[in-house]
Amino acid sequence: MKSVEFLKQTVCVALALWAFPAATLPAEELNTIILRVNDEITTLYDYRQRKEARERAIAESEIAPEERRTLTEDAGRATMREILDEMLLLSRARQLIIEPSKAELDEAMDATRSRMNLATEAAFANALKSAGMTLADFRERTSRSIRVNGVIQREVRSKVEVDDEWLQRTYRERLEEFRIPAKAKVQEIVIPAEKLSGDKAREVAEAMRAALASGESMADVVARLGGGDATGPVDLGWVQAGELAPALEAAVAGLVAGAVSSPVEARGGLHLLQVLERTESTVRPLAEVKDELAAREQNRLFEEKMRTYLADLEDRAYLLENTPPEAIGYREVLRDPANDPLAAFAPKREPAPEKPPAAEPIAPPPSPQR
Repeated sequence: MKSVEFLKQTVCVALALWAFPAATLPAEELNTIILRVNDEITTLYDYRQRKEARERAIAESEIAPEERRTLTEDAGRATMREILDEMLLLSRARQLIIEPSKAELDEAMDATRSRMNLATEAAFANALKSAGMTLADFRERTSRSIRVNGVIQREVRSKVEVDDEWLQRTYRERLEEFRIPAKAKVQEIVIPAEKLSGDKAREVAEAMRAALASGESMADVVARLGGGDATGPVDLGWVQAGELAPALEAAVAGLVAGAVSSPVEARGGLHLLQVLERTESTVRPLAEVKDELAAREQNRLFEEKMRTYLADLEDRAYLLENTPPEAIGYREVLRDPANDPLAAFAPKREPAPEKPPAAEPIAPPPSPQR
């Protein structure tokens, strides 16, 4: 869905680099804790930043107006859902003792600077400064993304497997998905109705057809017999079923390579079609589609497992909520891993060989001072 791709590509950038407008609420109110997940907290200020970034990305996106309105209306709930999921994963990273090394952070920061085509760290710092951030701010966000993706890699992605038996069975069951349709390379002559019509047009077309059938080239036939009334040769390229007008498709259907159709009435006038080459329908072999098929299934399984995993973390977590009015109902928003705003920043991490501890609920911390 287009909105999924839009959020995947733009919200992550917005959260990292956009400048945020000055807060209009008192500092005390902005520092209000709106969500506590085990040992992680989010303030109203954090939420406002994320929500405003999302709304800016939506406003500047190239999507349909109705979809833009819907996404804008849901921005509060979507932002809060995103924050909750991130906090669940950060809390789990703390349990698993997943913490990026200085070398990992440096590598990730350098990769981001390279993607931005900034040659030096000073240029990177200036770019961040213009967006209202410091290198330290961005380094912390990068650290968070690495921790989140470390959890995902270790506890979800590493457990997604597609075996050869499934691939072979699915290939047989969905064979038609991998069929390459028959195609014909076609050129034509058109006698426009406004220039020549009726019996005279058909007489010229039949003469042209006979000349083509004898081996004369289409260009020579048009020059010799067209009398300035015929257009061609018109290269239609490689066509397959459904790409030509029905009358033209029917005329081409039974022709072998080199053959010429009878004159056909269609839009624009009288048509003569010649098939230059043909390829028959074939099925792509398993060896050719294996990786493609496996990747699609891995993505499907990953999204399914990710939803289940996050729901399990949420069930086990200790939550304290002070939800902003526009975000009420956020826990009913459908999770979509494709919208993960952190995925663009974190490098891949190999799953640790040791068995991680179970995700046990953390004892409720004391309530914050009011």
